[in-house]
Amino acid sequence: MMYGWWAPFGGLMMFAFFALIVWLIVAAVRPDREAQTSGRTALDVLDARFARGEIDDEEYRTRRSVIEGSI
Repeated sequence: MMYGWWAPFGGLMMFAFFALIVWLIVAAVRPDREAQTSGRTALDVLDARFARGEIDDEEYRTRRSVIEGSI
């Protein structure tokens, strides 16, 4: 019996190791949200937010004028 006081944590460490492996695989396979939005202009994103109802008409017009003014 040479395990010592840390023996009960062996199962926990094995679980943590396998959880790390699964997390790395999921992180590598999961699509990147930033890559999904690339290629879209700021106006496209603004139009989509307005269409989904995330912003109201006044905010849409204000932001659109700012974007168009900066171009």
